[in-house]
Amino acid sequence: MKKTLLIIEDNEDILSGLVDGMGNFFKVNISQATTVAAGLGLIQNSEINAIICDYNLPDGTGLAILDLIQKRKSTIPFFLYSGSVSLDLTKVTYQNFSFVRKPNFGELVSLISKSSIFDLN
Repeated sequence: MKKTLLIIEDNEDILSGLVDGMGNFFKVNISQATTVAAGLGLIQNSEINAIICDYNLPDGTGLAILDLIQKRKSTIPFFLYSGSVSLDLTKVTYQNFSFVRKPNFGELVSLISKSSIFDLN
């Protein structure tokens, strides 16, 4: 059975590119959300194996998603994929956290590949 990747991104073009790109590289089911609230709902009601999340979302930041994961004592790999240049990530202590600055899609794919979460296509 394929594992599930949750992509939380409010820019429809970037979301579409991530869905297509990840689907081309990995054998994975992909769930999508465009807000913190929708992402949290999917995390609480679905089996998610990894998350790619933007920082700036219409109803909050990607760190709200990370906060929920930490409170649940989860080990889900979390990839913050953002173009924000003024992020202070020094207080992030989550073990399975990675930050990739947009538009470095190749670096994102490389980190996910190295984590061995999903099988390659």
